[in-house]
Amino acid sequence: MTVCVSGNTHPWKLYIKRGDLPSQTDYDKKLVTSSAGGCLTVNATDLPPLNPGRYYIGVFNPSATVQNVTIHVTVDLDLAGIQPIKYDGIGPIPIADDAVSYSSLFVTNFEKIADIEVGLRIDHPRVSGLRLHSVSPSGTRVLLCENRGGLSTKRHGRRHAHY
Repeated sequence: MTVCVSGNTHPWKLYIKRGDLPSQTDYDKKLVTSSAGGCLTVNATDLPPLNPGRYYIGVFNPSATVQNVTIHVTVDLDLAGIQPIKYDGIGPIPIADDAVSYSSLFVTNFEKIADIEVGLRIDHPRVSGLRLHSVSPSGTRVLLCENRGGLSTKRHGRRHAHY
């Protein structure tokens, strides 16, 4: 989505926010420009990325002079969407009783990570007593599952990790 503002003779500020009106302190993306006009783009590679929903546009005139502007919005449709990149694990990892086990996956792709999905198969006699975390390279720790069901052998539920 590209939002362009033109027709102004003084500097201005453009704000975009998904789901609510933007303000000068609460917005998803902003552009401060000269009097020549300009465009602001939000796409699938931004953080936050372009998502389905209603986007609100705010134009702020910081000068005392009244401005007449033209706002033009273009939305491009990508029928393919973002293709997820899948990384397979390294194979079975033993889980010792009353211990902490670690497994890491080194990813050489330097793109931004917006979401991860973790799939596990656990064969353990006391799966309900296990607690699983995902830890980001920066140290952010997200609890994936913690059943604490006693002697239950039921599987853990699913959870998305958002950093």
